Amino acid sequence: MGLLTRFSEAIDPERFLDAVDTVISASDALRTRVWEIDGVPHPTVVTDPPAPCRHIEVADHELDSWVAQQVSVPIDVAEAAYDSVLIQTESAWLWWMNAHHIVIDASSSANFFNAVAAAYHGHSWELPNYVDTYAQLRTVHKPERVQRATDMWARAGEAPPTQLYGPDSGATSLAERVWVAMTDERQRALDEGLGAELRLLSSDLSLSAALATILAAYLGRLGNDTLTIGLPIHHRTTPDAKAVVGPLVEMFPLQVEVEADDTFRSLHKRVSRELMSLLSSALPGTSPRQSFDVVLNVHGATLGDFGPIGAQTHWVHPGHIDPHHRLRVQALDYDGSGTLELAIDVNHAIADENHRARVAGHFGAVLDAMLDDVDRPVHSVGLLGPDEAALLSSFTNPGDGIPLDGIAPAIVGQQLRAHGDNIALRFEADGEVLELDAAEVEELIDAVALDLRRAGIGVGDRIGIEMPIGVDTVIAIHGVCRAGAAFVPIDPTYPDARREHIRSDSECVHVFTDLRQIAELPVVASDPMPAMVTADDLAYVIYTSGSTGLPKGVPISHRGLSEYLGFARATYVDESPPVMPLFTSLSFDLTITTLFLPLITGGQMTVHPQGGLPALREIVDQGRATLVKATPSHLALLVRMIDDQHPLR
Repeated sequence: MGLLTRFSEAIDPERFLDAVDTVISASDALRTRVWEIDGVPHPTVVTDPPAPCRHIEVADHELDSWVAQQVSVPIDVAEAAYDSVLIQTESAWLWWMNAHHIVIDASSSANFFNAVAAAYHGHSWELPNYVDTYAQLRTVHKPERVQRATDMWARAGEAPPTQLYGPDSGATSLAERVWVAMTDERQRALDEGLGAELRLLSSDLSLSAALATILAAYLGRLGNDTLTIGLPIHHRTTPDAKAVVGPLVEMFPLQVEVEADDTFRSLHKRVSRELMSLLSSALPGTSPRQSFDVVLNVHGATLGDFGPIGAQTHWVHPGHIDPHHRLRVQALDYDGSGTLELAIDVNHAIADENHRARVAGHFGAVLDAMLDDVDRPVHSVGLLGPDEAALLSSFTNPGDGIPLDGIAPAIVGQQLRAHGDNIALRFEADGEVLELDAAEVEELIDAVALDLRRAGIGVGDRIGIEMPIGVDTVIAIHGVCRAGAAFVPIDPTYPDARREHIRSDSECVHVFTDLRQIAELPVVASDPMPAMVTADDLAYVIYTSGSTGLPKGVPISHRGLSEYLGFARATYVDESPPVMPLFTSLSFDLTITTLFLPLITGGQMTVHPQGGLPALREIVDQGRATLVKATPSHLALLVRMIDDQHPLR
């Protein structure tokens, strides 16, 4: 923990060095050396300061590089667990104090700083013995309460991994510190909130609960509904503990659920309740020793001025954090100015340079949303800044498109008849290839539509298609549309209960699991009239995932389908008709694009019944596809597999 203090006036070097070494001589924690033998640490407290404070001169223009070099060098705790340097430049006096966390924590830094200031100015000061203080803390609570707390934390189990900005690339200590700008307006809004809507028993507790709420909401917007935040608890509950130099911090888990209908108020209430429960059982020596990937550290320490000499202290980030930490939020006000500093340490393993540059803005967006309206729904908060929104818009809104000149079934028929010799459907499995030209596909669709109309099925009817990905399935869906009925796609791999719910809720008059079932329908009209379908008639009903309850059916009219396909045609198709692979679930709305777009543009559909990763491998290996409708997770897999020989748009 490297702290750089800039003094407002000149310092007497001899007096300063003597003050630092005198205070270190009084601190058993800072006089500790640690040897490692066969992987086991062996601490020893030496008599004299193991690394006397030194005085150096550094040119103004070399100061930043000197500090960067110092903070990048790991501390050799076998020699000394700290490094103290008085720096004299042409324009300023500064104090560099870098200490390892095995001998110091944030509150200790303040105690040490203030003791050195008192010694320098000839005032009295006292540092309790760390070993004795820690031993006393272990006896403050009754043994049975300590045992209950120990048992409770032992049952907590390991924290689940937190989803952040991308796939975790593996353990690394490399990290970047980004700062959330605390403008006067933000600070004023935070102070008002902590004094009213967000107020708890104390100012420190209020701030901790508020920041934990913001962090939980931020992580919730990144896809984490259940999360565990590591919370450092400073066991400074006695007079000696408040004054001692030495690490009295243990990490405890703050477990939070972010619910779908949470407002900031309801989330804050739940976080506050969990925080109070945590504090009641966070006793010295009872920490569960979990490895948290997200940490919230609210520093209560204030360094302020160096006695009567003005001073400003800056915490210098070394560019590294504990490898198992993926995100650390640090809240501090070392100068005691009343303006909070918010730093976020982002592990390189979970965010590239572009994402790391945006973390502070995303966190700030959630902070502003809560301070603006504590009753705002958490999941309504957008993280994107104006530049990100503009970038996203260029991908998601490339153009309005022009609706089809008619309904989709009619356009499909026109295009199939116009490109009769072109291959429209291709299926390959186990070395056998089935290719159907457009004329053959048109004939099959027309036959299915005729069978359905002869069976009395037409406009207003809903037909379940519960068939695996295949050529027959494509023919069945388009046959239903041409007959004037609406299709209801039902993925046969879904659980029984879900499929039964869709069948019942959609009020299907028939559910087909095989194309032959359509041909076997009883005939009620031997020479039916062609279907008279309008743009306002129903084209299909597709069901939601059911993540917030039972799956819900969404009815799509031919007008809606026509408008979407017009957009897709203008956006995705150039002068070359596309070759599109059908490999995603029929119950997934993005599959609609593949089911229709190739057939309304004179293109080709390749059918990959195995789906998933095997289908993606096949698509890449065949190298036929020119347009793939896929999810981000599909794209991530494609990026790993694709090469220059298989260009995809």
